[in-house]
Amino acid sequence: MGYDGGITIINDYVRDKRPARNTPAVRRCETFPGKQAQMDWGIIHYMDASGTVHKAPDSL
Repeated sequence: MGYDGGITIINDYVRDKRPARNTPAVRRCETFPGKQAQMDWGIIHYMDASGTVHKAPDSL
């Protein structure tokens, strides 16, 4: 896009604006046993023997 400079000056500029490499992707939330529940609200699909795709029932 017309930039004539080098990559080094860009890396120097961006270095202090990036998060640290050792920062965890997801912060864990620890609770005592029995005090928290988690639910995956994703939709599950499965394929039968004939190759037809079905949505799993909402309750089993």
